[in-house]
This record gives sequence, structure tokens and C-alpha cells, in this order.
Amino acid sequence: MPPQQQGGTVYQNATPIASLGRGPAPADCPACGQRAMTNVQFSTGGFTHAVAAGLCCFLCLGCIPYMMNSLKDVEHKCGRCGVLLATWHRSGTTEVHIHS
Repeated sequence: MPPQQQGGTVYQNATPIASLGRGPAPADCPACGQRAMTNVQFSTGGFTHAVAAGLCCFLCLGCIPYMMNSLKDVEHKCGRCGVLLATWHRSGTTEVHIHS
């Protein structure tokens, strides 16, 4: 009888941590050594604050950018162990938080 495989998806290619972008992607985690799809969480950043300041000055609607994920940075966490791997900023740069 062949061995049973554990449930889950096997990803052939991993995205380098420094190249993570706006959405989830398979990545190799230096902390746990596993390849998994990253979990993403949106967080406010410099771009969010700048848009809020502009709206506050002209329209008194400074709270709107804080309710829109499209104006926020993206934090990538390992799908297996939950360690913060990188943050993608709206400026297009990726800040790596953990190194191999």
C-alpha cells in the first residue's frame, strides 16, 4: 500500500521574499524551513497617511483611506508558522523582515 500524503498544496516554485508583492504568493520561510502560501494582512503606511492628510485638508474626509485596503501596505506572513516575512509598501518596495 503506498504511503498516504498529507493534505495541502505543494508549490513547485517559490517567490523570493524580496519580490513579494500585493497578493499572497508561495515563499520559502527561513524560520520554519517550509514552503507555503503567504498570509497577507493590510496595514496603514506612509501612503495611507498622506492620502488621509490630503483629504482632511480639502474635504474633511481624512478617515476614508483607513477603510480602504487598496491604499494600505501589505504584510506577508508565513502560511505555516506565522512569522512576518516582508512588507510590501505602496511605493512599490518590499521591506524584508527575516533573512535566511
